[in-house]
Amino acid sequence: MNVMKQHMLCVALLAVSLAGASHVAAAPRPNIIVFLVDDYDKPEASAYGGKVLTPNLDRLAREGMRFDNAFVTSTVCTPSRYTFLTGRCASSSYCHKFT
Repeated sequence: MNVMKQHMLCVALLAVSLAGASHVAAAPRPNIIVFLVDDYDKPEASAYGGKVLTPNLDRLAREGMRFDNAFVTSTVCTPSRYTFLTGRCASSSYCHKFT
């Protein structure tokens, strides 16, 4: 076997081994569910002690991570949603009439 064929064989084997190494299983991505609701009070869902039957929310709260404290950037929903969805403060939107 001449030298050129040996080099080509080495390069091919190296490429195949690197291609196989690139398919290493990545860590699983987390499943994140966000509920944006209007006029919701925490005790309404049975997961938080409410009387309304919410079996799917109860299961999500039981099997996942549950947040008991939250805050908003504004007292009305539009600027709060703007901040949540864009990551920017609502006052930086150049829209001063959120209605």
